[in-house]
Parts: sequence; C-alpha cells; structure tokens
Amino acid sequence: MVSHAIKQEVVAVDDAGEITRQERPPPSATPQPLKAYLLVYDESVEKYRFQESIVQESRAIDMLIRARQHCIVRLDEDSAEIAAEASLRTSRRGGGSRSLKEQVQQKVVVDTREFRSAVPFMLYLRRLVVDPVTIPVGDYVLSRDICVERKAIPDLIQSLSSGRLYQQAQNMCQYYANPSLLIEFDPGKTFALANVYTIARRQVEVGARDLLGKISLLVLHFPRLRLIWSPSQAFTADVFVKLKEGRYQPDPVAAASVDSADADDSGELAGRAGPVANRTNAGALDVLRKLPGVTPRSLYPLARRGGSLAGVARLPLEELTEAMGPANAKLLYDFLNAQAAAGNE
Repeated sequence: MVSHAIKQEVVAVDDAGEITRQERPPPSATPQPLKAYLLVYDESVEKYRFQESIVQESRAIDMLIRARQHCIVRLDEDSAEIAAEASLRTSRRGGGSRSLKEQVQQKVVVDTREFRSAVPFMLYLRRLVVDPVTIPVGDYVLSRDICVERKAIPDLIQSLSSGRLYQQAQNMCQYYANPSLLIEFDPGKTFALANVYTIARRQVEVGARDLLGKISLLVLHFPRLRLIWSPSQAFTADVFVKLKEGRYQPDPVAAASVDSADADDSGELAGRAGPVANRTNAGALDVLRKLPGVTPRSLYPLARRGGSLAGVARLPLEELTEAMGPANAKLLYDFLNAQAAAGNE
C-alpha cells in the first residue's frame, strides 16, 4: 500500500495487519486524516482474529499505564521537569514577580572538613546555598531535624572498628529527630561487609565480630537512624535535594552551637528541657535494658518513673508493677534487692 504517497483519504484493505501499517505513516509523510475499511467475510475467522487483536492492544495499553503509575524513578536521572524548571529560572518573567518557592533560598549547612569531597560542589550545581560551618555533630544539616553523617567504605570500616561511629550516631540521635547515615560506594568496585565463610557459619544471634554484625547492632541500638546507600556523589546531592522538599531551612548558628561534649553524663535518664528534644542517656538505657524483667515496652515508662538508675533501684514494688506488670516487676524487684554476697558467719 502506498496510500500516503498518493494522498488517499479512504482505503479498503483485505489484510488486518495493513490497517496497523496505515495508522503509522512513514516519518517523511505528512499526517492526514485517513479512513480504513477491512473487507472480511461475516462471522469469519479473520474477523474474530482482528477483534481479538484490538482487545489485546487495549489491554497492553492499560497495562503500560498501570505500570507507569508504580514505576520506580531513579534520582540520578535527568527529567524533563528539572529541565523545564531550569529554563523557567533563566527566563525573564513579566513584571518581575516570583513565586514563593523561588524566593526561598534552599540552604545546606556543610561541615568545613567535607569540602575535600565533591558533594558540596554537586549541591552548588543544583542551586543550593552551601553554608560552610564547623559543626560538631554530623557532616550535613539539611533542615532543622535532618542531619546526615557521610561515610565512604574505608571510613565506614575504620569507624566501626574503633567505635567512633557509635558515638557519632548517638550524638545525632540526641540532637536531631531524623538522623541518617550515608554510605557511599563505588559501583565499579566490589565490596563485601562479610565474607562467604562468615555468612555460612552465622549463628542466630547478631554478633559484633564482623562488619555486618556491627551495622546490625548499630541499627538495633538506634532505631531512628536511617541508612542511605549512594553509588556516586552526584546521586548523594540528588538525594539531599529530595530530602529537603517541604522542610524548614537549617540554621547554621544552631548547628554550630550544638556541643557534642556536653552529653548528659549526670546519670539522668530523662532529657532536660532546652533546644534539644528527646535527649536521653543512652548508656544508662543500655544498662537498664539488660536488667531482668525489662522489656522494650516497659523500658521508657520505667525510665521516666525512676529518673535515674539509682531512682529505679529505689522504686517500691507497687510502682514497678504499674510500669512493668506484676510478673516482670517481681523479677526486677528481687534482682535489685537480692543480697550480693553472703555474710561471714
């Protein structure tokens, strides 16, 4: 068929596949309205085959529409929306009026030691205001409640071995509501947090001998800590942009004034009032968690009722029962009031 070449408006065909070819003209042809009629015998096999092909084509289109609704979008891929937004920022607008979103400067507080990496430059390329400040907790402060500690694979291994990462996670959880640990790796290089022999011989409980066990223990001790795996520094910048959407801008003065050295070492389990919310003594909570009868459900009610480890030890059985239940309260009360050593007779 050469209907597009001779500019026909009505075509009669005897092949169902020819209709599809007529609907897709060659790129060089000018689109024009065209009516196609299929000549088949009534109640013939060709008629039902053509009708079935139309039904299958409709189902395929519906399936593509549903798949697109649940499609996973990578953050490191360029999209038409980002390009349109960039062109809108560079174009002139009549009257000089700007939207509220354009007037608010997107800011990121970056630790000065992080400028040895390319992440601050990637943030600058995405039109974020990079504020270099020496911050004692975290490496990046994205908003009032989001703090990120960035670790490469060698630094992650060293921090887990020395225990420094545990202290950093504890400080972030004390001062920020949404702490995150960003782990950057090179997709071109393979790495493993545990060897094959360790995985094959793994016991039921989580151990602290290998790196995978240490990361598991870190997540168990700090449930609010979120792990972010990043294959590149450009992907890290895109993740930061997504995390900042709809959030308040960070305060560099408040981020620099956070002093990780004044952690609550007075033995109090409840956090004191101040700019830091939900501040707790993680060491005292770990000790209390290991006592007999203490469950994750009764840990914090018991801590609020006692106030400190010494206060928990002085609680009567009645108050322990209200916080823990009769069975667990009896276990803890007998443990705290049992004689440590028999007297010399």
